[in-house]
Amino acid sequence: MIDNLKIYSTKKNEFENHIKLNQIVDLKQFYEPFTGEIKPYPLKGKKLNLDIAINEKTAFITGSFHKQYNLDNDLGSQNYNDFNYSKIKLTTEQIIETFKIAKSTSITNLELGFNIIINGDPQKYIDDYLLMYDLKAPNRNEKFLGKGDYKEFRKTDYYFKIYNKSKPYKLDKNILRVEIKIIRKRLLELLGVYSLENILEKKVLNNIFELLMQKFEGLTIIDEFNEIDIPPDELERLKNYMNDNYWIRIKQRKTSKQIYTFKKDFRMLQIKYKLNKTKDEIRRKLYSKFNELINDYDCSQKKVA
Repeated sequence: MIDNLKIYSTKKNEFENHIKLNQIVDLKQFYEPFTGEIKPYPLKGKKLNLDIAINEKTAFITGSFHKQYNLDNDLGSQNYNDFNYSKIKLTTEQIIETFKIAKSTSITNLELGFNIIINGDPQKYIDDYLLMYDLKAPNRNEKFLGKGDYKEFRKTDYYFKIYNKSKPYKLDKNILRVEIKIIRKRLLELLGVYSLENILEKKVLNNIFELLMQKFEGLTIIDEFNEIDIPPDELERLKNYMNDNYWIRIKQRKTSKQIYTFKKDFRMLQIKYKLNKTKDEIRRKLYSKFNELINDYDCSQKKVA
């Protein structure tokens, strides 16, 4: 669920002194390349998955809470398993206590992601079914040198990411990762995220999840179809609508009212020929997974001890 965060310390001097005095992290210093003198800043260190960076006026903790929990419990540097509310709470409280940052943080980046088991191959879902977001092509469409499949859609305040979690870890399950990365403090604050303590509030986690699901609806995910089942005029329109370049062209030439009509026609064609089964499956499983994790249930919906 909660994954990568960027945490700003609002009491930089206290944060730095605590780390040094208690040797929480081995902080590394750097040399001036010409004089050979040791520079006072930046100071950098690492605690399992967490990167610590201290500058003259600022200090940050950055990293995956999910991986931090797994590394701390000898489960490896991975985030393909489930990270439920109890584990989020334990990890967050440990980090607050370790670095003595209670009520002295500000969150500037946050990721919320879910690993869902799907019926088909994640690669096919990403390559063939996932076409656009807000009728625009992905900003990043990568293969990771054959080790994974990844599409990312970037907006001003957030990134929406979908990728194949099975391939890089060679898992025997079809795991699709759906994730939103919020990169603006203003949006986080609208969701109720001001400090690290706020991610312990289930209401806040629900707010972030609802944002993810709201943005999920902007995805164009179209099932395979047999062209002979669709009349030629409708088939031509459908193929046009599935092409991001088509939307670029008409937005330059058509009025807002005309564009709305085309969008409505696209939705009606999807409904008429039942092209949203994959999107419906993913939506259903995202809601189910969130409910499972926020309430600390296992897959059989029994309470975790």
